[in-house]
Amino acid sequence: MRVIILDFDYSLVMDPKEIPGIGEEQLIDIKKDKYDKRITEKFSSVDKVYLFSNRPAYYEFQTILQMREQLNWMPTLTFFNSTLDEFTEYKRFNTKEIIMAMNKDFSIYTVIEANKKHREMYETLGIKAITKEEFLGI
Repeated sequence: MRVIILDFDYSLVMDPKEIPGIGEEQLIDIKKDKYDKRITEKFSSVDKVYLFSNRPAYYEFQTILQMREQLNWMPTLTFFNSTLDEFTEYKRFNTKEIIMAMNKDFSIYTVIEANKKHREMYETLGIKAITKEEFLGI
């Protein structure tokens, strides 16, 4: 079993055209999301996958349903930006206080992250983060 932290907005979603910025609210057409199946095909049934999205929390349920429909897969737990806080800090706090606390017996994490600033933040937690391309070996 692996503990995987997955970036939704630029890793799992292939072309995220409608991602609102911090504090912005806008309509997102969830049905336009196209997911990169190559990522989820590399997960095993026993992997714990934690997914982060900068989308507002009110899109969480619709997004999960769309993922299930397109990928026949769902993450173990999702973190949508319910507070619309600065997203690097949101990821840092939830990774340290929730994900790492829930998985105390694991010291090896796989983080798939598109944003360089977020990859650097994971390094401060002692976790190496890689891009989607590195994870896929392309």
